Amino acid sequence: AYPWADIFNNNQFFYYGKDFHTRHMVSVSQALKFPVVYSQVDSSAYYKQAMQNGINYIMRDHGQPQGLGSGTEFLAGNSSIQGVETCTVVEWMQSLETAFRITHEAALGDQLEKIAFNALPAQFSKDFKNHTYYTLPNQVRSIHGPHGFNQEYENGTVPSPYSGYPCCRYNMHMGWPYFVKNSWMATPDGGLAVSTYGPMEITARVAQNMLLKIEEDTNYPFEEQIRLKLSLQKAASFPLKFRIPAWCNKPEVFVNGKQIAGVKPGQIMVVNREWTNADKIVLNFPMQLAVKKQVNNGVSIERGPLVYALQIKEDVKTTKEFPVKGFAETEISPVSAWNYGLLLN
Repeated sequence: AYPWADIFNNNQFFYYGKDFHTRHMVSVSQALKFPVVYSQVDSSAYYKQAMQNGINYIMRDHGQPQGLGSGTEFLAGNSSIQGVETCTVVEWMQSLETAFRITHEAALGDQLEKIAFNALPAQFSKDFKNHTYYTLPNQVRSIHGPHGFNQEYENGTVPSPYSGYPCCRYNMHMGWPYFVKNSWMATPDGGLAVSTYGPMEITARVAQNMLLKIEEDTNYPFEEQIRLKLSLQKAASFPLKFRIPAWCNKPEVFVNGKQIAGVKPGQIMVVNREWTNADKIVLNFPMQLAVKKQVNNGVSIERGPLVYALQIKEDVKTTKEFPVKGFAETEISPVSAWNYGLLLN
């Protein structure tokens, strides 16, 4: 076992020479949760802060616009043509989900949404019949061959059920289910806390074992408003804790049409009151365009939890078909302009 709290607090990912796990981004992503979990035994700041310190070092030296670090297989710097492995995405998400259950820190939910809404969908097809082992922020095409990574795979950037090493095709499926499962969670004081938002329905026990159903109606992150409707058998008092995104400058929370005061970006907003059947909550998170500096004088354009990408017309070529119908390996090449620059004021 490695002293992960030391590694994260002191940026020691390459301290152990050629040891595999401390510089292997998937292993690092899995280990991110360890200091927070252990902080339940040792509550010192050394363990409580280690995860975020590690993330800060990774994002400084290897960070990508979609919210996590590069790794091909090892930490690979912050170039926009370095890859992010599918396993890294789902393991990093799971570490954030685990940490939020313990700390209820709003920043963890912000990071989780950014990865889930930007990195995760890029790693596989909608029907899960193929994935790409490595996905690049600036990926002009997906073809076979070497790409200058520290660990190459002939088909490592092409959509395929066999892209790269076999691990990702077994690991990728947990991304969305765990994300939804951890969006709402019970709190020790008999309430519920929200880490991430999206259209869903929640059934939980609150207060004195009271059954609560919540309908969450929204198109978030493609909409700024989230509407919640509560269903209760009888009135009950318990807290609801809402993550207010740090990127939102003017968040609003309404309960039955009445605005709640003191809502601040980057915090957990607690509404502790007696709730009754058919109570309604509305959360407004206005989104503004933001320009974020990236490596080599580059920028990313963001709006709320989303990172914008240029839609490129593509030519898809099947290079291999597999025995099971619908499974194939393909190459993708651009057939429209991709080499744009932005004129910034």
